[in-house]
Amino acid sequence: MEQLFTVHHEMGHVEYYLQYKDQPVSFREGANPGFHEAIGDVMALSVSTPKHLKEIGLLENVVDDQEADINYLLKMALEKIAFLPFGYLIDQWRWGVFSGRITPENYNFEWWYLRTKYQGICPPVPRNENNFDPGAKYHIPANTPYISKALSAGSSKPWQDILQELTGSGKMNASALLEYFKPVTDWLQKKNNENKEELGWSDFTWTPPIPDGYPNGIDKITDEKKAQEFVDNYNTVTEKVWYDYTEASWAYNTNITEQNNKVMLEKSLEMSNHSLVYGVQARQFDSTDFQSPEIKRILKKLSDIERAALPEEEVKEVGAGSYCYKKMPVVA
Repeated sequence: MEQLFTVHHEMGHVEYYLQYKDQPVSFREGANPGFHEAIGDVMALSVSTPKHLKEIGLLENVVDDQEADINYLLKMALEKIAFLPFGYLIDQWRWGVFSGRITPENYNFEWWYLRTKYQGICPPVPRNENNFDPGAKYHIPANTPYISKALSAGSSKPWQDILQELTGSGKMNASALLEYFKPVTDWLQKKNNENKEELGWSDFTWTPPIPDGYPNGIDKITDEKKAQEFVDNYNTVTEKVWYDYTEASWAYNTNITEQNNKVMLEKSLEMSNHSLVYGVQARQFDSTDFQSPEIKRILKKLSDIERAALPEEEVKEVGAGSYCYKKMPVVA
């Protein structure tokens, strides 16, 4: 069914193209980006009514009563009305970027601020300026406007003039939309009053509550920037720990004394403890959605090292055994 509506929507675009095909090349486009979508939706809506679907044999029975009308309008509202805040905030964000009001370091923050403000949703995991979530929506990188919804003029006239010719007004408003959905709006208001529903959201920093029985691991760190900082710190500290151990090991292996063995054992314990501490911390990260394969590999390796690290007492036993072995006289 959805494909039927899509085909007719695209047919609307084609019909619009044909209307302005004789215009100069520079004017061969819609008067306004929204005009094209409006024509497409007119075609799609015209074939989606229950009456028409019955006439073409896609519905066996059509019930013509208030409940059926409400069901149909509610379905349409979920498709069209629920999208309006998103379409609106996309262009709000884009206009803010083009004007310079939204700076690059705030691209992602402003995106989620607007999504929470107008849609009441927030990201499921922490996000920061290293993420560019707006780019996941095709219309952002493709620079495709969403706002605004005659034909043969193409873009040869200001869209306000063409709208004036079509509707008698050069200004757009939502009166027709409100009239179309009024029955379901009245029904929703009635049901909300009956159920004492609280509408909207007052706190822009709202985050979804964790459901009972949610899988373990919800408390893991999913911020890739923090993971990068952790890895950088690990590399810096590890260089010093390994250098100290290597130096102590060299001293012992070139001069086997009890004191050098004691120093090497201390450095070995420091290195083992270092692996344990950073291994435990590495396991606090959920790298599932990380973009850097290097960070993911390092975190996995550290987690595995932590599991394989020997307890302190066993490290001491190995060190003592090594000293005793090297002090044993060679029997010819």
